[in-house]
Amino acid sequence: MFYSHKEIEKKWQKYWEEKKIFSVDLSDRKKKKKYILSMFPYPSGSGLHVGHIRNYTIADFLSRYYRFKNYNVLMPIGWDAFGLPAEQYAIQTNNHPSYFTNNNIEKFRKQLKKMGFSYDWNKEINTTEPNYYKWTQWIFKRIYLENLAKYEKVSVNWCEKLGTVLANEEIKKIDGKNFSERGNYPIINKKIFQWILKITDYAEELCEDLKELEWPENIKNIQKNWIGINYENLIKSSILEKKKKRYFSCHLKDWVFSRQRYWGEPIPIIHLNNGKKKILLDKDLPLILPNLDDFTPSSKYYSPLQKIEKWINVKKNGDIIGKRDINVMPQWAGSCWYYISFLMKKNNSYFSINSLKTKNNINFWLPVDIYIGGQEHATSHLLYSRFWHKILKKIGILSHSEPFQKLICQGMILGKGGEKMSKSKGNTISPDLIIDEYGSDALRVYEMFLGPINNTAYFDIQGVKSMKKWLDRIYNFVIKYHNLIINNAKNEEIEEYHFLMIKEINIYYENIKPNLVISSLMKFTNKLYEKKEKKINKEFFLNFLIFLNPLAPHLSEELWFKFEKKSISEYKNIWPDQKKYFINKKKPKKIIIQINGKKKKIIFLEKKINKEKIQEVAKKNIKKFLNNKKISKIIFIKEKIINFII
Repeated sequence: MFYSHKEIEKKWQKYWEEKKIFSVDLSDRKKKKKYILSMFPYPSGSGLHVGHIRNYTIADFLSRYYRFKNYNVLMPIGWDAFGLPAEQYAIQTNNHPSYFTNNNIEKFRKQLKKMGFSYDWNKEINTTEPNYYKWTQWIFKRIYLENLAKYEKVSVNWCEKLGTVLANEEIKKIDGKNFSERGNYPIINKKIFQWILKITDYAEELCEDLKELEWPENIKNIQKNWIGINYENLIKSSILEKKKKRYFSCHLKDWVFSRQRYWGEPIPIIHLNNGKKKILLDKDLPLILPNLDDFTPSSKYYSPLQKIEKWINVKKNGDIIGKRDINVMPQWAGSCWYYISFLMKKNNSYFSINSLKTKNNINFWLPVDIYIGGQEHATSHLLYSRFWHKILKKIGILSHSEPFQKLICQGMILGKGGEKMSKSKGNTISPDLIIDEYGSDALRVYEMFLGPINNTAYFDIQGVKSMKKWLDRIYNFVIKYHNLIINNAKNEEIEEYHFLMIKEINIYYENIKPNLVISSLMKFTNKLYEKKEKKINKEFFLNFLIFLNPLAPHLSEELWFKFEKKSISEYKNIWPDQKKYFINKKKPKKIIIQINGKKKKIIFLEKKINKEKIQEVAKKNIKKFLNNKKISKIIFIKEKIINFII
């Protein structure tokens, strides 16, 4: 019998949304906090594929776990929505990039909701909204006032076809020549005026502070090598003895920050006629991106914003006194501080970044406890956000030195032929059809069962089918035998497996090993079926559902409700602690039962019993293997093995 995943999943998603089950009170200081964040998505036209889903499933797995352990958990979502794809769409279709962006956001939002992820949707952000990029501009202003931004003519990677500068991370080499990652267009070197952020001023700090972070060593090494600090000693003579001064050089180059595009944050600077620069006052932010009708790059214009003369020219008393900056910020800008923006969210707007409310939230919630995303961002987003964080600390906005305490880099999920999934290769697999056919719970469990979360894996639809079969088994067990799941039922063998499950699963959750959690749950499921005609303690089965919930939240909700008449997600402090079950008990002894030296079964004995009792229990467990054959000898290895020689 197959359970109706469509009906059950739709039912519980609606329930969670209507009851605002996952809404977070940021001002609650009574509980310990856990801030869990996935690198937020760029809403591309192709939607999410199953590779993206792994990242968000890991975050949801952890968030649900920590809620059950009575943490106040923040797991928000938002959209990194400025950038080249929307601009290219605008050029090709002559539609405004916001049309492309907003349609894609709607598509992504539906996909994430169908997966049952426990986001607080009230804190959703979008980097293209003026009330968001007001604060991106505000931070740029502080960077400028700290003398960490300069405007000068530099040699850059220029893409004529795209009509913009590209960062090194946006370029790939083909036969020794540079091409744009998006579109495969040729790149040339060109000298133009650019905004440069002096990230090299923080090179030593960026390198040194990696020591304090719980990041994968390979990511730390990538950043260290990218920064490339080389320490030397310079000896100077003076009238007081000789002095040693330590200095360093680094490989890191300052960050070329501006882009000659339309779809990005306007830079809040006016270039005055007298050669000076004027930065906008805080009250004049946000500087809103003006409307544009023609998005096509033209050799006549250095940047698309040049086409809007009324916006470019700044007048005073009817005279033009200067021109607005015609560059926009790179896509990295909005993502450099987005983890802070969730702590500022106020309905459809934001509290001021330097308000008392925001400062209190920042002091409590930061740093992000667990940050999840791909290692390909090691020398871009992960480095740039650390840089901005340190500037914000210097000016008194933040009190911590680093934004992300623990980093998890999920392994890639490969498509056909073992290749990275991408729209250009046509090998992406959308979750939508899989969810319709097998359910989001089956997809979630499959993605978590693929192996250690940092391992690369291949996507196989047969694996999703297998997980659906396992979930069907769980559902069918309740339907057929729910009358045997009762309070205080005694079943020694189920009890032993329950103890073992609690012990294993607590270790696996704490060490973020969802694949092993699933293996342990499968073993317990098998044991339930093996003893299906016997009574089962309801508490043991409810603990099983709690352990299942972070992996398969919809099915576990449905089954929990059959027993408790309440949503499992409304409980905040029910995680089964092994101390409760092992108090005043010795560790169960694992006894291997053999016949002629071959293993036939494993049993667990909670208390110390004599040889005769072990022999009696062992015989019962392998009765079908003995088949009334004469036992000539019994060999005991104390508290380890009993071997029947026949």
